[in-house]
Amino acid sequence: MTHAPVLDIQSVALAADFIRRNPFALLVTTYHNRPVTTHLPVLIKESHGQIKLYSYLAKTNAQWKHLEFEEALVLFRETQVVPLVQDLTETPILPPHQSRSLLVYGDCNIIHDQNRVYELLEMMIKKFEQKSFGKWLASSSDFKESLISSLISFELKVNDLKFQDIACQTNIMQELCS
Repeated sequence: MTHAPVLDIQSVALAADFIRRNPFALLVTTYHNRPVTTHLPVLIKESHGQIKLYSYLAKTNAQWKHLEFEEALVLFRETQVVPLVQDLTETPILPPHQSRSLLVYGDCNIIHDQNRVYELLEMMIKKFEQKSFGKWLASSSDFKESLISSLISFELKVNDLKFQDIACQTNIMQELCS
């Protein structure tokens, strides 16, 4: 029996807020010692100092076939441009970017219960495709079942998380000359 890791409550709250503000992520797994990645939307459930992430992959994406066999990484990224003050006599440079990433490590479990898959898909449509939600509700049950059967939904139980702050300069010449 494995025990859920104990994450710092403050870190969990900060991570949950970060994920809610940046809900698109990169899922990273490995297959035959090579990284495999997919960009996907993510929903989050936070409870009692634990985080669970929910998303889906198309069955045509082979990444789902090895999702449950090893720890996965989910990478969330936030970027903002920081104004740069400079002397007008200098060569203009592009402003630097302040980038913050959240690395989330965890174990994935495929969701087999079709009712849960349906609920997850409906929550995804409400959050990420609000304009399409009326069409979804009006769709036939055959269409909905067909769509659901083409997806693999999964839950990732977070084992560890880490924030990374990076300041990067976008002017290539300045980087080369440093």
